Amino acid sequence: MDRYLARRTACRAGRRAYYTVASLIATAGPQAHTPGVRPDPDDDAGLMTLGDDPGVRLVAPVEPAPAPSPPDPAAWFARPNFGATLATAVHRAGHGAERTEDLLSVLTRLSDDQLHRRLPAPVTQLLKDGITPDWGVLLHDLVQRPHQRDQVGLRWRDAFYLATPEPRRS
Repeated sequence: MDRYLARRTACRAGRRAYYTVASLIATAGPQAHTPGVRPDPDDDAGLMTLGDDPGVRLVAPVEPAPAPSPPDPAAWFARPNFGATLATAVHRAGHGAERTEDLLSVLTRLSDDQLHRRLPAPVTQLLKDGITPDWGVLLHDLVQRPHQRDQVGLRWRDAFYLATPEPRRS
C-alpha cells in the first residue's frame, strides 16, 4: 500500500484516512466498488468491439463526454455517507435497527484513533451483506473528522435517522 499512497499522501492532512480507506477497499476486493464509478464488465452498452473480433473490447463511452462542470457541493453531500450506508443495511440486509443505531452512536463519539481501529469490523459486515460504502464520501468524512468531528457525526446520524422509520411507541 505504501507504494501507492506514500507519494500521494506525504505531508497531507488526513493521511491516516487515506490508509484506512485503502485498507477497507483492499478488504472489499476487486469487485466491490461504488456503483457508477466503473462500468460493469457484463454491460455491453458502454463498450465497443474492435473490428471483427468480438473478443477484443475497448472501454469507451458511446457518446462523447460533455465538458466537466464545476463540482456541485450539494450533489456531493447527497451521496450516501456512512450513516446512510448503515440505514441501507437495516433496510436491505436485515441489520437490527436498534443495534445499528447503537453502533452509529458509538462510532460518532469515538476518538479518531479509536474510530480508525473500529471501522473495519462494521465495514466488513456490510461488505459480506453486499453493501458497499461510498468510498469517496467515507474518505472525505474521515479526512474532515479531526477538524469537524461534530459536523461529520451529525451528517452520519441525520442520514441514518432520516432513512430509517421512527420506532413505534407503546
